[in-house]
Amino acid sequence: MIEPMRSATRRTRPHSHTRPQGRTGPQGRTGPHGRAARALAGALGCALALSALQGCQSSAPSPRTYEEKLADLMRPYDELRRQKADLWRVGHEPQEFVFPDAGTVTVLRWELIGWPGDVYLNARIHYVNTTDVPRREAFVWLDVLDANDRVVGGSAVRLVNPMGYPFWPGHGYVTEIKARTNGVHRDPAGWGWTMAAEAPVESDPGDPPVLINHDLERERSMLPPLPRRVTSGGGGWGAPVGPHVPGERRY
Repeated sequence: MIEPMRSATRRTRPHSHTRPQGRTGPQGRTGPHGRAARALAGALGCALALSALQGCQSSAPSPRTYEEKLADLMRPYDELRRQKADLWRVGHEPQEFVFPDAGTVTVLRWELIGWPGDVYLNARIHYVNTTDVPRREAFVWLDVLDANDRVVGGSAVRLVNPMGYPFWPGHGYVTEIKARTNGVHRDPAGWGWTMAAEAPVESDPGDPPVLINHDLERERSMLPPLPRRVTSGGGGWGAPVGPHVPGERRY
């Protein structure tokens, strides 16, 4: 059985219907001593409030100078600049990644680019088909890793031969790829990166193209040096001309 809710009773102090009359003697509340006590209490309260206000003003931080604000603003830029300089020494060492079913990806150079809050890892890569079959195209991934080898950022690029034929064995492609670091480059525990590649086999490659030997073509295009000079003098055209004699008119 549910009991009915009881209304809360508000308890008050018992009071009499008659208010006591204040005394007017030397020790009464309305006497001169009572007014002096109230005035003293008010003055003491004002003094305490004024001292508290002065204490708050003294503990407030002083305004920062322009040099301090500028140093705080440029601190992330300085840290990124130092990190770029540290990676510059090792970023030019080529690193090779071999994939038996796709080819070989060589990282020619890698570096950090961008600004604080928008930093990328940029890599210049050279893909070469080191397999025995032609590849229709190639896909290359750049993954940014944290200290636990987890992928925190990545990017991919598709490589297609601009000449229209597939990547035959020995053919390659040079390009650049970049991936956002998402702030992991500032992790004191460290960070890293890796590459991945995939290249599907071309089922109908056609005839293999004939590669051009640029050095041989350059030699063929150059004219051999003339062993002699020709003149229209007394010897006729094509007559050999000897060394120049000072004072003698040749033509």
